[in-house]
Amino acid sequence: MSGPQVYEMPLEMVRRHPSLVLELMSVAQGGLPTGYRDARLVVDEPEAPIVEVTAANGGRINVCLRFPLALGAGRADDRGLLMVVCFDEEVADQFRHGLETVVVGPRDLRRWYALEKIAESPELATLWAIASGDPDVRACVAKALLVLRDERGAHYYSYLSSRLSAQDRAGLENLIMGERYLLIENAVTGPFWEAGRWYGRRETLRWLLEHRGLKVDQVQDEAIDSCRRQSIVREWMRRALTAATAEDVFIGVW
Repeated sequence: MSGPQVYEMPLEMVRRHPSLVLELMSVAQGGLPTGYRDARLVVDEPEAPIVEVTAANGGRINVCLRFPLALGAGRADDRGLLMVVCFDEEVADQFRHGLETVVVGPRDLRRWYALEKIAESPELATLWAIASGDPDVRACVAKALLVLRDERGAHYYSYLSSRLSAQDRAGLENLIMGERYLLIENAVTGPFWEAGRWYGRRETLRWLLEHRGLKVDQVQDEAIDSCRRQSIVREWMRRALTAATAEDVFIGVW
């Protein structure tokens, strides 16, 4: 049996945040108002959810979502307006020839993207970080995701990291934890910058643990204080980016 023909995490994004459909429709139109509102998930199929939106005239329309890996996976749907989101511009261009299809490709996401917009739509920012292939964009988005005040930040960071090769993932983690990497001073990355510059890696680790809600016990706190090996502290920091508990950060590495 062949594997899935769609990108799975964007589908989960729609389930968590149906209004993503409204944001994507706006992006497809160059950031202009779409005339739709009040998005809600009405059909939760594994590879093709359907979101109902309300038009300006009060009528309702179903939007059928596709996140295809290739052209064949974005089949037409007679249950509503087809929206196709592609991470490959060539695939997006092929879909643009279809009738009654709203297409969002990498160049559309590029037009939307700006550093100050990451917190406004972490979903769109994550999609662009994947589509762009730019290490600096990935680092900017990853840092911004880590300072979000809800569970989406860590969840989307994990997804972004999982989409990278081992080499690119290591490079991303080095950029995130690097003391010299400044994105927006006193805005998205202020806490990272201040901790990295003035208090060193151990205090950066403490800030990250606190921000993620990972409470350390006395033994773990003393281990941070007594550690003199930067490689160990960096490994703790790397784990703290996605760990579910403080124990997951420290287990097996002392």
